[in-house]
Amino acid sequence: MSTLKYIGIQTDFEQIFFKREFRALAGQRFGQLGLLFIILLVTLIALGYAIGGLQLLHTRMNNPYTNWVDVTVKNQDRDTIDAIIRHFEKPGATQAFLIKNVTDHVMIMDRIFVGQQDGQKVEFRGRTISQKDVILETILSEKEGNLLGGQAFEAGKSIQFSSLIGIIATEAMLTKLGYSNPRDQKQIYANVNGIYFLVPIEAVVKELPNFCDYCFTPEFYNLYLSNYVESRFLPIYSERGSVNMFDFISEHLDSAKIINWWERNAPQLGILSVDCKQLVMNTTEKHVMNTVTLGSFPSAAKLDSIFERFQQFSQEQGDRINVVYKPNLVAAHTPLDRPHAIAFNFEYLDKIEDFKVFMLREFGFEINVAQIEAKKNFAIVSNLTAFMAVVLFFFSIASIISFVDSLLRAHIEKIKPNLGTFMAFGLSNETLLKSYLRIIAVFM
Repeated sequence: MSTLKYIGIQTDFEQIFFKREFRALAGQRFGQLGLLFIILLVTLIALGYAIGGLQLLHTRMNNPYTNWVDVTVKNQDRDTIDAIIRHFEKPGATQAFLIKNVTDHVMIMDRIFVGQQDGQKVEFRGRTISQKDVILETILSEKEGNLLGGQAFEAGKSIQFSSLIGIIATEAMLTKLGYSNPRDQKQIYANVNGIYFLVPIEAVVKELPNFCDYCFTPEFYNLYLSNYVESRFLPIYSERGSVNMFDFISEHLDSAKIINWWERNAPQLGILSVDCKQLVMNTTEKHVMNTVTLGSFPSAAKLDSIFERFQQFSQEQGDRINVVYKPNLVAAHTPLDRPHAIAFNFEYLDKIEDFKVFMLREFGFEINVAQIEAKKNFAIVSNLTAFMAVVLFFFSIASIISFVDSLLRAHIEKIKPNLGTFMAFGLSNETLLKSYLRIIAVFM
């Protein structure tokens, strides 16, 4: 009985009255109270699912991967593309359609990167992405849970790749290339036209936009498509030769052994120097990069013959040698020469229909209707879910109030004669009202 004092029930009569009335209202074996508990539980579960679904929809609606609309521009010239981008750089142009930013990009499906074990090229899907693109905030966000390793986005700081040919790769891509611990991978091998070079891994993530395996910079793409004779991105062999510097990546051979071998087996090339430095491939593999500088420019055939013999020598020494070249990045430039699409990143999708009409009227771009409808439906479902959650909440409250009200009215109607007797003996209306309000409070 002493516990009842904490809710304002002081006298013995009030305590006995409260206890008996509470049991009567609760029903036999607390059946009525159990029914009320089930109603509350079902209400909370339904509200939980509705609110959880709403939060999931909001998360996906605010996800740049979902709010990204690509407009294909393959048949348009660069002037038209620039005109579109310039238009949306004007004050208020993006706000009119709730757009965050506008960028152009390229999608490729090509064999550039090679497997770790067999050295075979593997086909992957790639997409260009600017280091200033706001989507990097989500791709490299630790809070979003997409980042698995490498460079993380920090609020207030700009993203800066360690190299113009650095890439962001998915964990699945690095696993397919044969790396046992992909999240710690720092560099991987690429092969273009038979020329091997190292590509830095800026970050490892779960997924990327457009279901890509990796993202690379516009500079990398422009260099990849360039005329190598003009850009000198990668060395071009000729009969007279054009290369006198290359790197050997070994596991443990030192420069003394390398110099000794070259002096004995290729004295006519005139080796000038061998510089050694540690190369971090990942957190567990630290190789040695030996930069060899020759005093002549041997032909491709001569170099290939020497490389083959040198690799055989390294295998006899229990080492594995990979010959790579340092790409020349002097000719790198940011604007894409031949973009495939303009990407519009929407903050919200409410104005997407107006955007579709505007693009068709002003620039003659027909945006994929199915893509637009899917995004419109996504917004409608989100709003409908929010509305249903509110309706369900108020309906549940009304149901609970109606249940308690009906229960209390029926009980009071049943015990009216007893209440009249109590009041005849001096029990006040205020005492009765307070007692039943306390019972209702305990029920709720």
